[in-house]
Amino acid sequence: MAEEPNNGDVVFFNFQLDVPHVSNQEAVRLLAALRWKDLNNPGQFNITIAAPIANDVLDELLLTFYYFQNNGIEWQSLMLYFADNNIDFRRLSVALEVANRASLFQQICIHLEDGVLFENPRRLVLLPSLELNKRLKQLSLQRSPYDESNNNTFLSHPQDIASLASALQDPTSLLRTLHLDSTNIGQPDLLAALASNQTLEDVTLTTEVRASAPDLLHSLAQHRSLESLDIRIDGIAEGEFQQATSNGFAALLTSNVCRVQKLTVRPATADFEPIDPENLFQGLGTSNHLKYLCVRCHFVGENPFSCFLRALVSHPKLEKVQLLGSIRFTREDIQEARACPRLQQCVEIDHWFQANDQEEEALAGLLFDHPEIFLKLGRNEFQSEDLLVMNHMNRLGRHLWTRNNVPIKLLPLLLARIQNADHRHGLRGPVQIRATHSEMYQLLRHNFPHGLAQAASRQVGN
Repeated sequence: MAEEPNNGDVVFFNFQLDVPHVSNQEAVRLLAALRWKDLNNPGQFNITIAAPIANDVLDELLLTFYYFQNNGIEWQSLMLYFADNNIDFRRLSVALEVANRASLFQQICIHLEDGVLFENPRRLVLLPSLELNKRLKQLSLQRSPYDESNNNTFLSHPQDIASLASALQDPTSLLRTLHLDSTNIGQPDLLAALASNQTLEDVTLTTEVRASAPDLLHSLAQHRSLESLDIRIDGIAEGEFQQATSNGFAALLTSNVCRVQKLTVRPATADFEPIDPENLFQGLGTSNHLKYLCVRCHFVGENPFSCFLRALVSHPKLEKVQLLGSIRFTREDIQEARACPRLQQCVEIDHWFQANDQEEEALAGLLFDHPEIFLKLGRNEFQSEDLLVMNHMNRLGRHLWTRNNVPIKLLPLLLARIQNADHRHGLRGPVQIRATHSEMYQLLRHNFPHGLAQAASRQVGN
Protein backbone atom coordinates (compact mmCIF):
# COMPACT_ATOMS: atom_id res chain seq x y z
CA MET A 1 0.00 0.00 0.00
CA ALA A 2 1.52 3.31 -1.08
CA GLU A 3 0.32 6.87 -1.33
CA GLU A 4 1.72 10.22 -2.36
CA PRO A 5 0.23 13.03 -0.24
CA ASN A 6 1.09 16.64 -0.91
CA ASN A 7 2.94 18.33 1.95
CA GLY A 8 3.09 21.97 0.94
CA ASP A 9 5.07 22.19 -2.27
CA VAL A 10 6.80 18.83 -1.71
CA VAL A 11 5.23 15.52 -2.71
CA PHE A 12 6.43 12.68 -0.47
CA PHE A 13 6.08 9.00 -1.24
CA ASN A 14 4.79 7.15 1.84
CA PHE A 15 4.69 3.36 2.24
CA GLN A 16 2.26 1.58 4.56
CA LEU A 17 2.30 -2.15 5.26
CA ASP A 18 -0.42 -3.35 7.65
CA VAL A 19 -0.60 -7.02 8.63
CA PRO A 20 -3.26 -8.57 8.79
CA HIS A 21 -5.07 -6.00 6.61
CA VAL A 22 -2.93 -7.46 3.88
CA SER A 23 -1.91 -11.11 3.77
CA ASN A 24 1.69 -12.21 4.13
CA GLN A 25 1.74 -13.07 0.43
CA GLU A 26 0.47 -9.59 -0.49
CA ALA A 27 3.02 -8.02 1.90
CA VAL A 28 5.84 -9.75 0.02
CA ARG A 29 4.47 -8.45 -3.27
CA LEU A 30 4.19 -4.87 -2.02
CA LEU A 31 7.75 -4.85 -0.68
CA ALA A 32 9.14 -6.33 -3.90
CA ALA A 33 7.26 -3.70 -5.91
CA LEU A 34 9.28 -0.95 -4.23
CA ARG A 35 12.36 -2.20 -6.06
CA TRP A 36 10.68 -1.46 -9.38
CA LYS A 37 9.19 1.89 -8.55
CA ASP A 38 10.73 5.30 -9.17
CA LEU A 39 10.89 6.65 -5.61
CA ASN A 40 10.94 10.43 -5.51
CA ASN A 41 11.14 12.10 -2.09
CA PRO A 42 10.67 8.99 0.09
CA GLY A 43 8.72 9.97 3.22
CA GLN A 44 7.31 7.58 5.83
CA PHE A 45 7.99 3.84 5.85
CA ASN A 46 5.36 2.32 8.19
CA ILE A 47 4.90 -1.31 9.19
CA THR A 48 2.09 -2.41 11.51
CA ILE A 49 2.24 -5.97 12.85
CA ALA A 50 -1.06 -7.02 14.41
CA ALA A 51 -0.93 -10.70 13.38
CA PRO A 52 1.76 -13.37 12.95
CA ILE A 53 4.13 -12.33 10.19
CA ALA A 54 5.84 -14.87 7.94
CA ASN A 55 9.61 -15.10 7.60
CA ASP A 56 9.21 -14.53 3.86
CA VAL A 57 8.00 -11.00 4.61
CA LEU A 58 11.05 -10.26 6.77
CA ASP A 59 13.41 -11.68 4.15
CA GLU A 60 11.76 -9.46 1.53
CA LEU A 61 12.13 -6.47 3.88
CA LEU A 62 15.87 -7.21 4.14
CA LEU A 63 16.23 -7.35 0.35
CA THR A 64 14.33 -4.07 0.03
CA PHE A 65 16.59 -2.34 2.56
CA TYR A 66 19.65 -3.62 0.63
CA TYR A 67 18.10 -2.15 -2.52
CA PHE A 68 17.68 1.23 -0.79
CA GLN A 69 21.30 1.08 0.38
CA ASN A 70 22.73 0.22 -3.04
CA ASN A 71 20.71 2.94 -4.78
CA GLY A 72 21.17 5.71 -2.24
CA ILE A 73 17.45 5.91 -1.38
CA GLU A 74 16.98 7.73 1.93
CA TRP A 75 13.67 7.97 3.80
CA GLN A 76 12.35 10.49 6.31
CA SER A 77 11.08 8.05 8.94
CA LEU A 78 10.59 4.40 9.93
CA MET A 79 7.62 3.42 12.09
CA LEU A 80 7.31 -0.12 13.50
CA TYR A 81 4.08 -0.77 15.40
CA PHE A 82 3.80 -4.10 17.27
CA ALA A 83 0.38 -5.38 18.35
CA ASP A 84 1.57 -8.99 18.07
CA ASN A 85 4.85 -10.60 19.11
CA ASN A 86 4.69 -13.62 16.77
CA ILE A 87 7.66 -12.55 14.68
CA ASP A 88 11.23 -13.69 14.15
CA PHE A 89 13.04 -10.78 15.80
CA ARG A 90 16.42 -12.16 14.75
CA ARG A 91 15.48 -11.64 11.10
CA LEU A 92 14.00 -8.21 11.89
CA SER A 93 17.19 -7.22 13.71
CA VAL A 94 19.31 -8.05 10.64
CA ALA A 95 17.10 -5.80 8.49
CA LEU A 96 17.29 -2.98 11.03
CA GLU A 97 21.08 -3.25 11.15
CA VAL A 98 21.25 -2.80 7.38
CA ALA A 99 19.00 0.25 7.69
CA ASN A 100 21.20 1.83 10.37
CA ARG A 101 24.48 1.08 8.62
CA ALA A 102 23.12 2.70 5.46
CA SER A 103 21.56 5.63 7.38
CA LEU A 104 18.26 5.02 5.60
CA PHE A 105 16.04 6.86 8.12
CA GLN A 106 16.17 10.24 9.86
CA GLN A 107 13.52 9.22 12.38
CA ILE A 108 12.94 5.82 13.96
CA CYS A 109 9.86 5.04 16.07
CA ILE A 110 9.15 1.60 17.57
CA HIS A 111 5.85 1.20 19.42
CA LEU A 112 4.60 -1.71 21.58
CA GLU A 113 0.83 -1.96 21.95
CA ASP A 114 -0.79 -2.78 25.30
CA GLY A 115 -0.45 -6.43 26.28
CA VAL A 116 2.34 -7.36 23.83
CA LEU A 117 4.64 -9.35 26.12
CA PHE A 118 8.01 -10.95 25.51
CA GLU A 119 9.10 -14.01 27.47
CA ASN A 120 12.76 -13.02 27.28
CA PRO A 121 13.21 -9.33 26.38
CA ARG A 122 16.99 -9.65 26.83
CA ARG A 123 17.04 -11.44 23.45
CA LEU A 124 15.31 -8.48 21.77
CA VAL A 125 17.71 -6.39 19.64
CA LEU A 126 15.96 -3.38 18.12
CA LEU A 127 18.82 -0.85 17.82
CA PRO A 128 21.63 -2.78 16.08
CA SER A 129 24.45 -0.49 14.89
CA LEU A 130 22.39 2.59 15.76
CA GLU A 131 25.57 4.61 16.24
CA LEU A 132 26.33 4.20 12.51
CA ASN A 133 23.15 5.99 11.45
CA LYS A 134 24.59 9.43 10.68
CA ARG A 135 21.23 10.87 9.56
CA LEU A 136 19.30 10.00 12.72
CA LYS A 137 17.59 13.04 14.27
CA GLN A 138 14.80 11.42 16.28
CA LEU A 139 14.56 8.10 18.16
CA SER A 140 11.38 6.98 19.89
CA LEU A 141 10.80 3.72 21.76
CA GLN A 142 7.22 3.84 22.99
CA ARG A 143 4.75 1.62 24.79
CA SER A 144 1.07 2.16 25.40
CA PRO A 145 0.42 4.83 28.04
CA TYR A 146 0.54 3.46 31.57
CA ASP A 147 1.09 -0.12 30.39
CA GLU A 148 3.22 -1.32 33.29
CA SER A 149 3.78 -4.78 31.77
CA ASN A 150 6.28 -3.45 29.22
CA ASN A 151 8.22 -0.94 31.29
CA ASN A 152 11.52 -2.82 30.91
CA THR A 153 11.15 -4.36 27.44
CA PHE A 154 13.19 -1.79 25.55
CA LEU A 155 16.94 -1.57 26.10
CA SER A 156 17.12 -5.03 27.66
CA HIS A 157 19.79 -6.42 25.35
CA PRO A 158 23.39 -5.31 26.04
CA GLN A 159 23.86 -4.64 22.32
CA ASP A 160 21.03 -2.08 22.33
CA ILE A 161 22.46 -0.38 25.42
CA ALA A 162 25.92 -0.17 23.85
CA SER A 163 24.57 1.10 20.51
CA LEU A 164 22.48 3.85 22.09
CA ALA A 165 25.30 4.88 24.44
CA SER A 166 27.69 5.20 21.49
CA ALA A 167 25.16 7.25 19.53
CA LEU A 168 24.65 9.60 22.47
CA GLN A 169 28.38 10.10 22.98
CA ASP A 170 29.10 10.85 19.32
CA PRO A 171 29.88 14.60 19.10
CA THR A 172 28.93 14.62 15.40
CA SER A 173 25.51 13.06 16.01
CA LEU A 174 22.43 14.83 14.62
CA LEU A 175 20.17 13.26 17.28
CA ARG A 176 17.93 15.98 18.73
CA THR A 177 14.81 14.16 20.00
CA LEU A 178 14.86 11.11 22.29
CA HIS A 179 11.80 9.32 23.66
CA LEU A 180 12.58 6.22 25.74
CA ASP A 181 9.73 4.42 27.50
CA SER A 182 11.91 2.05 29.50
CA THR A 183 13.07 1.94 33.10
CA ASN A 184 16.33 0.45 31.79
CA ILE A 185 17.50 4.01 31.11
CA GLY A 186 19.09 3.79 34.55
CA GLN A 187 21.91 1.58 33.23
CA PRO A 188 25.27 3.15 34.21
CA ASP A 189 26.51 3.27 30.61
CA LEU A 190 23.40 5.13 29.47
CA LEU A 191 23.56 7.59 32.37
CA ALA A 192 27.18 8.36 31.53
CA ALA A 193 26.27 8.81 27.86
CA LEU A 194 23.44 11.20 28.72
CA ALA A 195 25.80 13.22 30.91
CA SER A 196 28.28 13.65 28.06
CA ASN A 197 25.74 14.24 25.29
CA GLN A 198 25.38 17.83 24.05
CA THR A 199 23.02 17.45 21.07
CA LEU A 200 19.65 16.49 22.59
CA GLU A 201 16.99 19.20 22.71
CA ASP A 202 13.73 17.30 23.39
CA VAL A 203 13.86 14.36 25.82
CA THR A 204 11.10 12.08 27.20
CA LEU A 205 12.21 9.40 29.66
CA THR A 206 10.72 6.86 32.06
CA THR A 207 12.79 6.25 35.18
CA GLU A 208 12.47 4.53 38.54
CA VAL A 209 12.25 6.83 41.53
CA ARG A 210 14.47 4.78 43.83
CA ALA A 211 17.08 3.39 41.47
CA SER A 212 17.93 5.98 38.86
CA ALA A 213 15.81 9.14 39.05
CA PRO A 214 18.32 11.26 41.03
CA ASP A 215 21.29 10.08 38.94
CA LEU A 216 19.38 10.68 35.72
CA LEU A 217 18.45 14.23 36.68
CA HIS A 218 22.03 15.06 37.64
CA SER A 219 23.17 13.69 34.28
CA LEU A 220 20.68 15.88 32.40
CA ALA A 221 21.74 18.93 34.42
CA GLN A 222 24.94 19.02 32.34
CA HIS A 223 23.11 19.53 29.03
CA ARG A 224 23.66 22.82 27.25
CA SER A 225 21.15 22.17 24.47
CA LEU A 226 18.24 20.59 26.40
CA GLU A 227 15.04 22.62 25.97
CA SER A 228 12.19 20.22 26.79
CA LEU A 229 12.10 17.39 29.36
CA ASP A 230 9.18 15.04 30.01
CA ILE A 231 10.08 12.64 32.80
CA ARG A 232 7.82 9.82 34.00
CA ILE A 233 8.69 8.34 37.35
CA ASP A 234 7.95 4.64 37.90
CA GLY A 235 8.03 2.47 41.00
CA ILE A 236 6.56 5.16 43.27
CA ALA A 237 5.55 4.29 46.80
CA GLU A 238 3.34 6.55 48.89
CA GLY A 239 4.98 9.93 49.43
CA GLU A 240 7.95 9.28 47.14
CA PHE A 241 6.67 11.34 44.21
CA GLN A 242 6.82 14.51 46.29
CA GLN A 243 10.34 13.67 47.46
CA ALA A 244 11.50 13.04 43.89
CA THR A 245 10.04 16.26 42.52
CA SER A 246 11.07 18.52 45.38
CA ASN A 247 14.64 17.28 45.68
CA GLY A 248 15.60 15.83 42.31
CA PHE A 249 14.67 18.73 40.06
CA ALA A 250 16.46 21.41 42.04
CA ALA A 251 19.80 20.34 40.58
CA LEU A 252 18.38 20.34 37.05
CA LEU A 253 16.71 23.75 37.15
CA THR A 254 19.35 25.62 39.14
CA SER A 255 22.14 24.32 36.93
CA ASN A 256 24.42 26.94 35.40
CA VAL A 257 24.68 24.74 32.30
CA CYS A 258 21.18 23.43 31.57
CA ARG A 259 18.55 25.90 30.32
CA VAL A 260 15.49 23.67 30.05
CA GLN A 261 12.38 25.71 29.19
CA LYS A 262 9.64 23.07 29.24
CA LEU A 263 9.28 20.55 32.07
CA THR A 264 6.67 17.82 32.50
CA VAL A 265 6.69 15.70 35.67
CA ARG A 266 4.33 12.79 36.20
CA PRO A 267 4.09 9.26 37.58
CA ALA A 268 4.36 6.48 35.02
CA THR A 269 0.94 5.22 36.14
CA ALA A 270 -2.55 6.64 35.73
CA ASP A 271 -2.74 7.67 39.41
CA PHE A 272 -2.65 11.27 40.61
CA GLU A 273 -0.03 11.59 43.33
CA PRO A 274 -0.49 14.00 46.29
CA ILE A 275 2.05 16.81 46.45
CA ASP A 276 2.48 20.00 48.47
CA PRO A 277 2.95 22.96 46.10
CA GLU A 278 5.39 24.65 48.49
CA ASN A 279 7.69 21.64 48.35
CA LEU A 280 7.28 21.38 44.59
CA PHE A 281 8.30 24.97 43.88
CA GLN A 282 11.03 24.84 46.47
CA GLY A 283 12.40 21.88 44.54
CA LEU A 284 12.14 23.84 41.30
CA GLY A 285 14.47 26.36 42.82
CA THR A 286 14.78 29.85 41.41
CA SER A 287 14.85 28.90 37.74
CA ASN A 288 14.78 31.98 35.52
CA HIS A 289 14.46 30.11 32.23
CA LEU A 290 11.52 27.70 32.75
CA LYS A 291 8.54 28.74 30.56
CA TYR A 292 6.20 25.73 30.77
CA LEU A 293 5.47 23.43 33.70
CA CYS A 294 3.15 20.42 33.68
CA VAL A 295 2.64 18.37 36.85
CA ARG A 296 0.31 15.39 37.18
CA CYS A 297 -0.69 15.48 40.83
CA HIS A 298 -3.19 16.42 43.51
CA PHE A 299 -2.24 19.55 45.42
CA VAL A 300 -2.56 19.05 49.16
CA GLY A 301 -1.90 21.11 52.26
CA GLU A 302 -3.55 24.28 53.59
CA ASN A 303 -4.86 26.61 50.84
CA PRO A 304 -2.83 24.94 48.07
CA PHE A 305 -4.03 27.23 45.24
CA SER A 306 -2.96 30.48 46.93
CA CYS A 307 0.29 28.81 47.92
CA PHE A 308 0.81 27.78 44.31
CA LEU A 309 0.13 31.32 43.05
CA ARG A 310 2.56 32.89 45.51
CA ALA A 311 5.22 30.45 44.34
CA LEU A 312 4.80 31.61 40.74
CA VAL A 313 6.08 35.06 41.68
CA SER A 314 9.63 33.71 41.95
CA HIS A 315 9.50 32.20 38.45
CA PRO A 316 9.26 35.23 36.15
CA LYS A 317 9.58 33.33 32.86
CA LEU A 318 6.72 30.84 33.39
CA GLU A 319 4.06 31.33 30.73
CA LYS A 320 1.88 28.23 31.18
CA VAL A 321 1.20 25.91 34.09
CA GLN A 322 -0.73 22.69 33.53
CA LEU A 323 -2.01 20.90 36.63
CA LEU A 324 -3.25 17.47 35.61
CA GLY A 325 -5.35 16.75 38.65
CA SER A 326 -9.00 17.03 39.63
CA ILE A 327 -8.69 18.31 43.20
CA ARG A 328 -11.16 21.05 44.14
CA PHE A 329 -9.88 24.42 45.34
CA THR A 330 -12.18 26.02 47.94
CA ARG A 331 -13.71 29.49 47.75
CA GLU A 332 -11.63 30.58 50.76
CA ASP A 333 -8.44 29.36 49.07
CA ILE A 334 -9.22 31.25 45.86
CA GLN A 335 -10.14 34.39 47.81
CA GLU A 336 -6.78 34.29 49.57
CA ALA A 337 -5.08 33.93 46.19
CA ARG A 338 -6.55 37.31 45.16
CA ALA A 339 -4.21 38.99 47.68
CA CYS A 340 -1.11 37.46 46.09
CA PRO A 341 1.30 39.91 44.39
CA ARG A 342 0.83 40.55 40.67
CA LEU A 343 2.96 38.29 38.50
CA GLN A 344 5.59 39.77 36.22
CA GLN A 345 4.35 37.76 33.23
CA CYS A 346 1.14 36.39 31.73
CA VAL A 347 0.38 32.84 32.85
CA GLU A 348 -2.19 30.38 31.52
CA ILE A 349 -3.44 27.93 34.17
CA ASP A 350 -4.76 24.66 32.80
CA HIS A 351 -6.64 22.84 35.56
CA TRP A 352 -10.01 21.15 36.02
CA PHE A 353 -11.49 23.34 38.77
CA GLN A 354 -14.89 21.61 39.20
CA ALA A 355 -16.13 24.91 40.67
CA ASN A 356 -19.57 25.58 42.12
CA ASP A 357 -21.31 28.99 41.88
CA GLN A 358 -19.46 30.50 44.86
CA GLU A 359 -16.11 29.24 43.63
CA GLU A 360 -16.78 30.60 40.14
CA GLU A 361 -17.55 33.99 41.69
CA ALA A 362 -14.23 33.83 43.54
CA LEU A 363 -12.40 32.89 40.35
CA ALA A 364 -13.93 35.86 38.53
CA GLY A 365 -12.66 38.11 41.33
CA LEU A 366 -9.22 36.56 41.08
CA LEU A 367 -9.04 37.26 37.36
CA PHE A 368 -10.25 40.83 37.94
CA ASP A 369 -7.42 41.47 40.43
CA HIS A 370 -4.87 39.58 38.31
CA PRO A 371 -5.26 40.56 34.63
CA GLU A 372 -2.04 38.69 33.89
CA ILE A 373 -3.74 35.33 34.65
CA PHE A 374 -6.19 33.48 32.42
CA LEU A 375 -7.64 29.98 32.53
CA LYS A 376 -7.77 27.33 29.86
CA LEU A 377 -11.43 26.37 29.66
CA GLY A 378 -11.03 22.86 28.19
CA ARG A 379 -13.01 20.55 30.47
CA ASN A 380 -14.14 23.50 32.62
CA GLU A 381 -17.77 24.29 31.75
CA PHE A 382 -18.11 27.49 33.76
CA GLN A 383 -21.62 28.91 34.12
CA SER A 384 -20.69 32.38 35.41
CA GLU A 385 -20.93 35.00 32.66
CA ASP A 386 -18.68 37.33 34.68
CA LEU A 387 -15.99 34.66 34.86
CA LEU A 388 -16.16 33.86 31.14
CA VAL A 389 -15.97 37.54 30.14
CA MET A 390 -13.12 38.35 32.53
CA ASN A 391 -11.15 35.30 31.41
CA HIS A 392 -11.60 36.29 27.77
CA MET A 393 -10.44 39.84 28.49
CA ASN A 394 -7.35 38.64 30.33
CA ARG A 395 -6.48 36.28 27.51
CA LEU A 396 -6.67 39.13 25.00
CA GLY A 397 -4.27 41.30 27.00
CA ARG A 398 -6.10 43.22 29.74
CA HIS A 399 -2.81 43.47 31.64
CA LEU A 400 -1.67 45.87 28.90
CA TRP A 401 -4.83 48.00 28.92
CA THR A 402 -4.69 48.68 32.67
CA ARG A 403 -1.15 50.08 32.64
CA ASN A 404 -2.23 53.55 31.43
CA ASN A 405 0.87 53.74 29.29
CA VAL A 406 0.21 51.59 26.23
CA PRO A 407 2.32 53.02 23.36
CA ILE A 408 0.05 54.85 20.95
CA LYS A 409 1.27 52.74 18.04
CA LEU A 410 -0.05 49.58 19.79
CA LEU A 411 -3.58 50.88 20.28
CA PRO A 412 -4.79 50.12 16.72
CA LEU A 413 -3.38 46.61 17.05
CA LEU A 414 -5.16 46.04 20.36
CA LEU A 415 -8.42 47.41 18.97
CA ALA A 416 -8.15 45.11 15.96
CA ARG A 417 -7.36 42.17 18.22
CA ILE A 418 -10.46 42.83 20.30
CA GLN A 419 -12.71 43.31 17.29
CA ASN A 420 -11.49 40.16 15.55
CA ALA A 421 -11.50 37.88 18.62
CA ASP A 422 -13.38 34.70 17.77
CA HIS A 423 -15.41 32.16 19.78
CA ARG A 424 -12.73 29.64 20.51
CA HIS A 425 -12.43 30.40 24.22
CA GLY A 426 -15.96 29.42 25.19
CA LEU A 427 -17.91 32.61 24.48
CA ARG A 428 -21.12 32.49 22.52
CA GLY A 429 -23.81 34.96 21.48
CA PRO A 430 -24.63 37.74 24.01
CA VAL A 431 -21.71 36.79 26.27
CA GLN A 432 -19.25 37.37 23.44
CA ILE A 433 -20.88 40.72 22.57
CA ARG A 434 -20.63 41.80 26.21
CA ALA A 435 -16.96 40.76 26.31
CA THR A 436 -16.15 42.82 23.20
CA HIS A 437 -17.88 45.92 24.63
CA SER A 438 -16.11 45.51 27.99
CA GLU A 439 -12.73 45.17 26.32
CA MET A 440 -13.28 48.28 24.21
CA TYR A 441 -14.31 50.30 27.26
CA GLN A 442 -11.38 49.10 29.39
CA LEU A 443 -8.86 49.96 26.69
CA LEU A 444 -10.30 53.44 26.05
CA ARG A 445 -10.85 54.25 29.74
CA HIS A 446 -7.26 53.57 30.70
CA ASN A 447 -5.56 55.11 27.69
CA PHE A 448 -7.66 58.11 26.57
CA PRO A 449 -8.86 61.32 28.24
CA HIS A 450 -11.76 60.94 30.63
CA GLY A 451 -14.34 62.60 28.38
CA LEU A 452 -13.52 60.42 25.39
CA ALA A 453 -13.70 57.31 27.54
CA GLN A 454 -17.16 58.30 28.79
CA ALA A 455 -18.31 58.88 25.23
CA ALA A 456 -16.91 55.51 24.23
CA SER A 457 -18.73 53.92 27.15
CA ARG A 458 -22.05 55.36 25.95
CA GLN A 459 -21.28 54.28 22.38
CA VAL A 460 -20.54 50.63 23.13
CA GLY A 461 -23.55 50.49 25.40
CA ASN A 462 -25.92 51.37 22.57
